[in-house]
Amino acid sequence: MFKTIEAKGPCEGAVAQTEQLTKTIETLNVQECVSYLRAHGLRISYEKLRAGLQQGAYPFGHCIDCGKSMAFEIYKRLLDEWIAERETPVQTKAAGR
Repeated sequence: MFKTIEAKGPCEGAVAQTEQLTKTIETLNVQECVSYLRAHGLRISYEKLRAGLQQGAYPFGHCIDCGKSMAFEIYKRLLDEWIAERETPVQTKAAGR
């Protein structure tokens, strides 16, 4: 995807520049994911997240058996979509009332 921007400089006319937008796969580790989920109100432990990923209960990541250890890949975009499907609005009281 390309985005054209206009850069205005000391010249009379504007010079068009093309800037390439790149996409990346944003991932989280188990600790970051647990903190992120807790910040969204989910009560979860590291062990529960790991077990859920291993069992396929959480569709936002994978567990890979590397022999002596397990590797976890948690995809932030899929995690955000999963949270958005489950979040409910909560009305909070204003301070001082």
